[in-house]
Amino acid sequence: MVYEDLSQDYESEMKRVQEFLELDHEALKPNTLKQSSLSLSESISNYFELKEKFENIHWESFFED
Repeated sequence: MVYEDLSQDYESEMKRVQEFLELDHEALKPNTLKQSSLSLSESISNYFELKEKFENIHWESFFED
């Protein structure tokens, strides 16, 4: 399961999960909300320091604000 797929098409992804678990399909609705509309650089006080530390390693992609 990938978050992006789930957020784009919740119903289809949940149907796929239910099929994988061999459950009868039941329409489900998410009970979650996005908690913050701030960018990561606005949310994390030392964002730019972290971005620099993670530069040139596989975690660098998380710092594309």
